[in-house]
Amino acid sequence: MPALSIRKTVPLMILVPLLTYVGLTGWLAVLNGQRTVNDLSTLNSRTLNQQIKDRLKDYLETPALLNQFNADAIQLGEIDLQKPDSLSRQFLAEVRLLDKVDGIEFGFASTGAVRSVMRLENQSFAFAVADASTQFVKVYYAIDKGGGRIQRIRPYDNRKYDARQRPWYQKAIAAGKLSWTKPFPKFSNKKQKPIQISLVQPV
Repeated sequence: MPALSIRKTVPLMILVPLLTYVGLTGWLAVLNGQRTVNDLSTLNSRTLNQQIKDRLKDYLETPALLNQFNADAIQLGEIDLQKPDSLSRQFLAEVRLLDKVDGIEFGFASTGAVRSVMRLENQSFAFAVADASTQFVKVYYAIDKGGGRIQRIRPYDNRKYDARQRPWYQKAIAAGKLSWTKPFPKFSNKKQKPIQISLVQPV
């Protein structure tokens, strides 16, 4: 059996454990790195999911509270449906206050008339009226800071508007309670009609 020389043996005795230690350390570092990345990814996903749930809950709860507030105010006689202009002013105050609400619309069962307030793209507000005074054509009015009508805007064709024929009104009557509509096209003369959903409640 050939004799091992010290020149070859000593470096091997140092080098083999050192390489083993470096290799194990590197492997453990990669393993821990992957575990850390996975843990961070899971934590980020949970945080993001929770934030989405919180934002969605807040976004969906606001219209529900607003609907219930208005329904209660009507039932208690605090909103007089015989004075539709006061209804419009009430809606305007609410839409100004709640930036998650784009508009509020009320349809009258007896005539199909409608009063509504909406937030426009430039963050100003408008009233919409369809009743005997407009021959049941939906007319939009720009409004001043005090809620007074300034001028007619958004001219549409002379189609009659009957709230009772609109999907949001029909959903409220069919459900008999607070409900979300399915997506439906807005009342518009545009070829590409915007799609909307509404939270509705019969009064």
